[in-house]
Amino acid sequence: LAAGQTAQPAAPTTNWQPIRTTTSPVLISNIYPTSYNSPSNETAVNAFDGNVGTKYLNFDKQNAGVTVKLTQGRVVQKFTLTTANDSPERDPASYKLYGSNDGVNWTLIKEGPLSLSDGRYAVSGEIAVANTNAYVYYFMLFPSVKNNSGNSVQISEVTYYYDLNDGVTSTDTGTGGTPSNPGQAGSVCADCAPSWPSTSDITVGQTAQKNSAKSRVSNVALGNTIYIDQKIGSSSNAVTIEQTGNYNKISGLGGTDYAIINGDNNTINIKQGDTLGKNLIEFSVTGNTNNITLWQARNPSTGLQDGNESGGHYIGLNINGSTNTLSLKQANDGGTTSGHFAYVDVTGNGNNGTLTQSNNSEKTFFGIVNGSNNMFNVTQQGSVSYFDLGLTGNGHSVTANQKDAGSHKATINLTNAGGASNVNLVQQGATAQNINITQQCATLSGC
Repeated sequence: LAAGQTAQPAAPTTNWQPIRTTTSPVLISNIYPTSYNSPSNETAVNAFDGNVGTKYLNFDKQNAGVTVKLTQGRVVQKFTLTTANDSPERDPASYKLYGSNDGVNWTLIKEGPLSLSDGRYAVSGEIAVANTNAYVYYFMLFPSVKNNSGNSVQISEVTYYYDLNDGVTSTDTGTGGTPSNPGQAGSVCADCAPSWPSTSDITVGQTAQKNSAKSRVSNVALGNTIYIDQKIGSSSNAVTIEQTGNYNKISGLGGTDYAIINGDNNTINIKQGDTLGKNLIEFSVTGNTNNITLWQARNPSTGLQDGNESGGHYIGLNINGSTNTLSLKQANDGGTTSGHFAYVDVTGNGNNGTLTQSNNSEKTFFGIVNGSNNMFNVTQQGSVSYFDLGLTGNGHSVTANQKDAGSHKATINLTNAGGASNVNLVQQGATAQNINITQQCATLSGC
């Protein structure tokens, strides 16, 4: 330096640190997925453990995601994603990243498309988000996947990075309860319109109905619970379960995940009854030519009503495969505050399903069918029925019958991929009925 000159101060250095459940000084202390629709060994915690051999898989497919809570709010400025072990079609194709310091008021930090490698265990390039605010909560949403023919979304690792030399921090100003992800009831953010979907193909309002129906039974500590977790593909097995008494449940390990049966030509026969009701079944089946019978609210031995059933039942069912046969029944003998809820998501070809919901109070069915030549026959009998069906593909055949006294509503969304599908809807009742049907063509050559 010449006489009288002083050196320029050194440029500030960055000290990038990953945020995981296993690193310090900043740890992930809590993890909240958008739903627990995951296998018991593929839950959201796997996305933040630093182990590429584990993964987070969610059968909600589109609009699944996860919130993390940090031990100290920091400024996340970039992140990377690591693909999982199989099925590139399940890789997320877009993202939205939000931040919050109370788990209620959310700021959209950045959103955009993703171009993840089809290679497995591949780490993406660093995705900069130009964030300057410290947040305790970060929510990552995956609005879309590479190929909608897949049955889920999956990711091996979500790795957030902050600069240790950046002294900007924040603290949790929330009430200590479970955060509400953007788009859920109670959350506040600029881009979360009420119609913004928070789970696979169903709106926020529909999701609220789904969660409310499930909570009727999942929050009851009493009753009989059976866990099923058969992840390794196996064929020609028979599962027969009869549960009597109050508040029966069928689920995966730990009670928060779906029960799992993987394989072909399996026979699953589950009957729940019969006194106070409020039965819950959450089941995921991957395979072909399986025969699945799920009965709730009737005498489990005879299938007949016995005069003692109060209802309030919940079925969540995921099917990924072809030529499966489904028989679902929900019924009650009385009680005006009970009602039934069924949520069925089918991906495959040539599946044949029958659902019957009957007797007092509301009856709600959400169905999502992707593939070709699937058949569904739905009957809702009694007061206050709601039917919501999304069909994507070719050659589907659906018959829906809403009958007897009371208001009925039906919403049907058709996405035609080239070949015609047939829908036959009948509504009967003394009060006003409501039908909403939309159709779009998914091929340039016409439908």
